[in-house]
Amino acid sequence: MRTVFGWIALLLVAAFLALFLGLPLLTSLAAGLDRGLLGEALAHPVYRQGMANSAAIAALTTVLTMLIALPLAWLGARCRFRGKTLLEALLLAPLILPPFVGAIGVYQIFGHYGVLNTGLIRLGLRQAQLPDWLGDHRFLIVCLVEALGLYPILYLTLVTAFAKLDGSLLEAAAGLGASRLTRLRRIVLPLIRPGLFAGGILVFVWSFTELGTPLMLGYDRCMPVQIYNGLIEAERNRLPYALVVIMLVLSVSLYLVARLVFVRRSVAFAGKGAATAPALHLSGWRALAAAAPFLLVLVLALSPHVVVVLSAVAGDWYGTLLPRTWTLAHANAALSDAQVVRGIGNSLFYSAGATVLALALGMFIAWTSARWRPFGWQVLDAAAMVPLAVPGVILAFGYLGMASGIPWLRAWLDPLSNPTLLLVIAYAVRRLPQVVRSAAAGLE
Repeated sequence: MRTVFGWIALLLVAAFLALFLGLPLLTSLAAGLDRGLLGEALAHPVYRQGMANSAAIAALTTVLTMLIALPLAWLGARCRFRGKTLLEALLLAPLILPPFVGAIGVYQIFGHYGVLNTGLIRLGLRQAQLPDWLGDHRFLIVCLVEALGLYPILYLTLVTAFAKLDGSLLEAAAGLGASRLTRLRRIVLPLIRPGLFAGGILVFVWSFTELGTPLMLGYDRCMPVQIYNGLIEAERNRLPYALVVIMLVLSVSLYLVARLVFVRRSVAFAGKGAATAPALHLSGWRALAAAAPFLLVLVLALSPHVVVVLSAVAGDWYGTLLPRTWTLAHANAALSDAQVVRGIGNSLFYSAGATVLALALGMFIAWTSARWRPFGWQVLDAAAMVPLAVPGVILAFGYLGMASGIPWLRAWLDPLSNPTLLLVIAYAVRRLPQVVRSAAAGLE
């Protein structure tokens, strides 16, 4: 990578990010860079509350995600039992099930006439006239739904980190009298720090900027929803663009601070080629005990999505525990619509192209920041994280403005005549941070 080819590739990747990340952002954020608008947004009590709520959602979601992923990753890396492969495969299902899709099912579970309220009322544990659970605990439910959708990101990075722990270090520490807590604090946590950072910062920034889940659950006192609602009157009110600038600065700053705090290069005992700790082969009740946390998380994470599927084939599901009738009319109507079928095919094509492009870009950037480290690699690494800090709708506005406002780009990126290339690039750029952080964690 340190050859002429590496430098050419570095320049091409930097040019790509400048064109398809920097330019759209400048197009969308030009109005928000006004000092007066920034001051007005920071002084506005509603927007300040939105910033605080977004930070609280991100913090609580990250904590919940760590509480879910840490024990599961340890069990996944250290234990072997029958059915573990299937459980791990199901455990990663939320990666392909966006959190806001589960938010749709949450209404059927926690709504006033949903499954939970109906069951409690029938058991005499709740009065029918009381507000639903969403009204009472909407903030907590938003955090829980996001955590149950994002924990696979942290699980993947942590299970790799746990699997590569040097077992001889743990045995030596135990032989010298170190307690389990001391071994955890002085050996395990420093060694898994890159994986913990890689997954934790993705979860934090993702939940800080997540629009779909709070929007679907009606929680509008957070920055992403305020920006989305403000775009409706963007011609008369430019404050949402100022909020985007603030969100961008906060997210990138949090990422850089977290990198300085959690990823230190002084971990000298991460021994190359060290033997990993042997796996524990479990059977009987021990295997059931190890499988129980996997099953519990699967039930919690997949229940809203199962409810969405049931709602699609339910004829009448109102104030009952299960649908009264079943029907395939909704599915038949959708699949018989030519536009729906065409949309499914287009989505598969766009996602395949975006995956290839994101992998190529992300692997190169991860290698550059973790192994090569030429001059300015920190800028490239930070730039790859920027898409997490910007709501997709802002980037979309930037792409449309860029494609329509620059003549030489309009010839081959016109979203009206053929949006294929622009959509593939947009999807790849949006998912670039996940590829970079996952690959960098493995390389480190």
